[in-house]
Amino acid sequence: MSKKRDPVSEFKKNAESISAIVSQIGDLSEIPSYIGDIINKVPGRTGEINIAVSQLNKPEIKKLHKISTGLTRIRVIEERLADFDNKIDIGITYADYGISETGTLVVDSRNNDIRLASMIVDTHVVILPVSKIKMTMDELIPELNNMLNKESSYLSFITGASRTADIERVLILGVHGPLELHILLLDDLS
Repeated sequence: MSKKRDPVSEFKKNAESISAIVSQIGDLSEIPSYIGDIINKVPGRTGEINIAVSQLNKPEIKKLHKISTGLTRIRVIEERLADFDNKIDIGITYADYGISETGTLVVDSRNNDIRLASMIVDTHVVILPVSKIKMTMDELIPELNNMLNKESSYLSFITGASRTADIERVLILGVHGPLELHILLLDDLS
């Protein structure tokens, strides 16, 4: 008899194997502290930090500007991210689904601000409710069809931080997107 696979632990293992940093959170109130820790890990960082939170209208997210750091200013940007032209340090988005077998995130990116918050930042933080993690891509087909049937659909599949290799096979992170990918597994089942 085969052992039942746990989609959450398998997602975590596979995402971490491709350079993602995966943490569990009990609720959204833990996000400002988590973001503060990310900011404080960069030695000597001073000045303004821009944090994009497009489409995240939760009271806990709005508290990001109160993060306690040695910085002079934290600016929370909620819309019109294109106006900031690569000057966004951290982007926070929600994932619609996670795929355990590959550690992949699926994000409905019809909104341009969501695309920018996940692509033009140094650090991308993704909130993934554990109830949205599926073991395989096949389990997601009905949901993906529903998402793609919407007008002007645009789905992003994110697997790890941005990476590329040159002709000599030298791997470089962060060239075409975020240098770091943090996945916050939100315990939404309780």
